[in-house]
Amino acid sequence: MKTASTLAVLTLLLLAPDAARPDDWARPGLSDGRARLSAETSGSLFSQVPWNFAPAATRAVGSPVAADGTVVFGAYDGKVRAVRATNGTLAWQFTATSEIVASVAVHLGRVFATSSDGNVYALRLSDGALLWQVALGGLGNSSPAVVG
Repeated sequence: MKTASTLAVLTLLLLAPDAARPDDWARPGLSDGRARLSAETSGSLFSQVPWNFAPAATRAVGSPVAADGTVVFGAYDGKVRAVRATNGTLAWQFTATSEIVASVAVHLGRVFATSSDGNVYALRLSDGALLWQVALGGLGNSSPAVVG
């Protein structure tokens, strides 16, 4: 019985008209160039967005974090930026020593970011002032986690 079931499943898989091929699967970075960009620019969600902030000549890869009326994110140009959630204008920006390729974390009025050269930064959410910086060594391509 087990052999008959296995043969039936294999037959169905082989005869399936839309069988998956290796090139059907998503590529790392969503494209051959690993651009991590979506071509989606229309639809009901896009018509409801009250503002758009796109830093010139760079890309933000990590997810933005919203806290206390501010949206914070890092970008390839090594900057952590904060924009006002009400209107999308730049509130402040901080320049790190290398690219920010991961999401930032926000906790108790502080922004935590890692740079790709292994530094961790703590910034004040209200104005982006550097509170402290630690060199951990290695790559800083992971998002910081806040515990406690």
